[in-house]
Amino acid sequence: MSSHDQAAYELIRSRRRTLALVVNADGRLQVRAPLRLPAAVIDRFVEEKAAWIAARRTEMAEREENRDTFVLRPGSAIPCRGREIRLASGGAERFEENTLTLPDTVWRQGESAVRAALAGWYRRRAERELPAVVERYAALTGWRPTGIRITGARTRWGSCSGRNSVNFSWRLLMAPEEAVEYVVVHELAHTVEHNHSPRFWSLVEGVLPDWKGRRQRLRELERRLAEENW
Repeated sequence: MSSHDQAAYELIRSRRRTLALVVNADGRLQVRAPLRLPAAVIDRFVEEKAAWIAARRTEMAEREENRDTFVLRPGSAIPCRGREIRLASGGAERFEENTLTLPDTVWRQGESAVRAALAGWYRRRAERELPAVVERYAALTGWRPTGIRITGARTRWGSCSGRNSVNFSWRLLMAPEEAVEYVVVHELAHTVEHNHSPRFWSLVEGVLPDWKGRRQRLRELERRLAEENW
């Protein structure tokens, strides 16, 4: 930790070339720095970013407060491919007219059971719907994955294995359509370029010239999901 209490931080050095700041959910500050960068340079960088750090800590505190108060109940709304789905209670699970009904027995078991039921619903939809999006862009680009898998990943929307199999979190079904397409194209581009080099981003931009705006929609959703503890 830095010796300055006001700007205390955890220092993580690696072979990276640039400085980066990360404010964790509990407000702790991490500084990621090149191996041999002088401590004085790091301290000065932290001091220069004081306003940004304070704003991020405020944002994280508000997010934690919202997370503590958010409760799923009949009438709550959950996102699904650009729509808001209303939750209801009934005799059996069914989905119609933008309303998802979960059995009364699930609601009586508490929020963890409700979340588990919703995770299953999203996963089943993802298994049915995402392969069609992948096929559409695979046909357009010629970038064909060796397989498609739906996962429960919390921190990654998608990934591509060294063998060019693509994986998508079921949480991607919560994203608006343009963001879903961005993640699909992003992972398909990794079957050609297994890094985030300029060539990789050129491939993505060649398919989705507005990819930055699509990625921003995804980041907006990330903030919501963090507040709702997904």
